[in-house]
Amino acid sequence: MLSRSLTLVGTLAWLACAQPLYAAEYQTAAAGGGGGNPFTLRCPDDAVLVGVQGNAGGVVDRVQPVCRQIDPSGLLLDGRSSGAAGGGGGTAFTLQCPDNHAVSGIDGRASLYVDQLRIKCGRLAAGPRLASSGSVLAGHAGGGGGTAFGPFDCVDDKPGRGLIGRAGTYVDQIRLACDYPPSPLRPLSIHPLRPDRVIGSLVRAPGGVLLVMTLSSDWQHARWYLPVRNSNPSVAHAAGTETVAEVVHLANAGPRTGALDVEGRGVGCTTFEVGFPGAVLPAVDVLIERPTDPHLTLALSIEEWTQNTTSAFGTLTLSSAAPTGGAAIALTSSLPALAPVPPTVTVPQGTRVTTFEIRRVGSGGGCVVVSATGNGGSVQSVMLFRPLPGRQFVPQPLQRR
Repeated sequence: MLSRSLTLVGTLAWLACAQPLYAAEYQTAAAGGGGGNPFTLRCPDDAVLVGVQGNAGGVVDRVQPVCRQIDPSGLLLDGRSSGAAGGGGGTAFTLQCPDNHAVSGIDGRASLYVDQLRIKCGRLAAGPRLASSGSVLAGHAGGGGGTAFGPFDCVDDKPGRGLIGRAGTYVDQIRLACDYPPSPLRPLSIHPLRPDRVIGSLVRAPGGVLLVMTLSSDWQHARWYLPVRNSNPSVAHAAGTETVAEVVHLANAGPRTGALDVEGRGVGCTTFEVGFPGAVLPAVDVLIERPTDPHLTLALSIEEWTQNTTSAFGTLTLSSAAPTGGAAIALTSSLPALAPVPPTVTVPQGTRVTTFEIRRVGSGGGCVVVSATGNGGSVQSVMLFRPLPGRQFVPQPLQRR
């Protein structure tokens, strides 16, 4: 029995030691007095503290955290707001860390109030964690009164994530809250959305489309940013930059749904891959077309040509019946060695519609733009051909219609 008791005690001791020593938020020492009312200003769950802004004169009148969304690799993506504390006097200031750094400590001068405030900045690494404690920035907010304090540093590689203290007309007391971002928002799935239906991982649209995502938790912010890889930005663009896209909240779509608003720039194909490093979602192919004109419309029967596709055709529609002798429409294919089309087709007189066949004559892949010009109009539609690896393609004979 004694042996078992000792074993149990030893196991419990081992488990206690095995737990993280700093699982909770760490708060530095406080500088300043005990007046004012308590405040807590924390960054959102997917953001770190990268600076402090506010107002100051002889003392610090008002403080507000400057937060930025961060991805798991330590890359800063975009700004966040987290409220403010203090009065309205003094002159505006901003203490800002360099890119890909976070606040790692504070120092300054204080007595009954926070007389002067400076921040210390450390470089960020994957985790996201502080790679180093860094150094104090040269600039400061406030005056020269009070007694020097700090630097009060974060511990265990935890970046600054908020400000805690007391404030009234001025900032009476301040300390730094440090922690790892606890639950960053992540995309779990993505698909293109059309007004009439949801389809798989490919969409063809006349100008733009929403890429709808299911998120890992409820929507937290007015804006959220996500790394994006776009294979052909000249065809389509997701709101944000070419490498970081802004996710919008879809009204009435649920608290865990967001979307990328993809805007067409040209006719053709592009592929979007979104997600944080190590968790990139399956690619979505976006095909942008211009299929309608006041005088002419072009509709292709398929969007994607795979190994199971055996035939496809295009439909041309005029705005009014073709005149005597019919209306000749010129056709071109952007990849005739893969998918040729007839050079011309004629809409018979007195009718508005005709069709033509599209053939596959090669095993390669590519984005095929079919253009039609005639009857005073010019239109374009798109198909994506998937390659047929390891197969020698035997073209089918052209069918007469």
